[in-house]
Amino acid sequence: MLATVQYRFQTPVPLVRPTFREIHLAVAAYYKLTPEDLMSPSRCQRIVRPRQMALYLSRTMTGMSFPRIARYYKRHHTTVMFSVDEVAQRVKTDRATWVAHHRLKRRIKGIARRRHACCSEELAA
Repeated sequence: MLATVQYRFQTPVPLVRPTFREIHLAVAAYYKLTPEDLMSPSRCQRIVRPRQMALYLSRTMTGMSFPRIARYYKRHHTTVMFSVDEVAQRVKTDRATWVAHHRLKRRIKGIARRRHACCSEELAA
């Protein structure tokens, strides 16, 4: 028993990063939008705020570059930079944004972990 506990603490937990698609779908579902809404050119606040959250989470959870995120979301990299700064400020000052950020982050991490566990089981079989 003790050996098992020691082994588990010594074994590094692999870093599981979510994909852009996982983030995109989770944000769309959270805000009750379609995935296409987030990709649309609409500037309606009902769509812009969730899109900015998706861009922010894509940057913070994947560590990918601004140009790479921009390519996925079909935006200019400066739009991604602006969105990341905007949401970072809003998370600090707006409680609703802070709550949404933390709920989405938890949900996305769970999705990524399940994907990793599923893939790991297939490789072990």
